[in-house]
Amino acid sequence: MKVSDELTIMLEEKTILKIGGRTRYGLIASILNSCREPKTKTDIFYEVRLSYRLLVTVLGFCLKTKLLSENNGRYKTTLKGNKFLEQFRGLLDLLK
Repeated sequence: MKVSDELTIMLEEKTILKIGGRTRYGLIASILNSCREPKTKTDIFYEVRLSYRLLVTVLGFCLKTKLLSENNGRYKTTLKGNKFLEQFRGLLDLLK
């Protein structure tokens, strides 16, 4: 996924949002979507293509708010995180 020109968030194999810039909630959704299966920080870094500093900040937020869980260095989207993705997708559908 090339993010320098636009951010494409893939949810359930369907393109949901393309924007020229990055939004806070778009970044969170990208990480949560990436972590549907357990992933290391390095895997997320390369898949979502964030700076390391921003990745650490967003991962910390997601852990603090229980959108992600961490076990042995692997991050996984929680039930609350999946609910966030559903709500985010619903909000984007309203904007169509």
